[in-house]
Amino acid sequence: HHGEGPAADWQQSFISAYAGCHPAEDFAECWAHFFHIVDTLESARAFGLSIEPFRHSDLEAEVTFDPYRADSARQLVDAWVPISLALNTFQRSMGQGDIYPFVLAPPVIEKLDFINRLIKAAREASSSIAGGK
Repeated sequence: HHGEGPAADWQQSFISAYAGCHPAEDFAECWAHFFHIVDTLESARAFGLSIEPFRHSDLEAEVTFDPYRADSARQLVDAWVPISLALNTFQRSMGQGDIYPFVLAPPVIEKLDFINRLIKAAREASSSIAGGK
């Protein structure tokens, strides 16, 4: 990666160019993005933020679920995309670059879902141990 740069088509499978250099880096980058998404959605939920753009009804979002306990990465992404687009628009309005310039390609969403399943399984195992089961 450092010597030759990322693969030309890295955006089709990875969250970042660096994620494509090694499977461990891919996991680490997806893990970090998972928590960026979840934490931002939780902040949006805490503020009662909803997105209802006038011209793009397909981009509506309201975080009415606990992002830390999402059923799937798809649930997170469906809320995240409109909110991240709004955040990027606000940044541009202030003369700044995009706050979240990443594209979540289908293979990346699958990786995020894997992380979500890992967290759910750990939570269930932890509650099972705590409950004496």
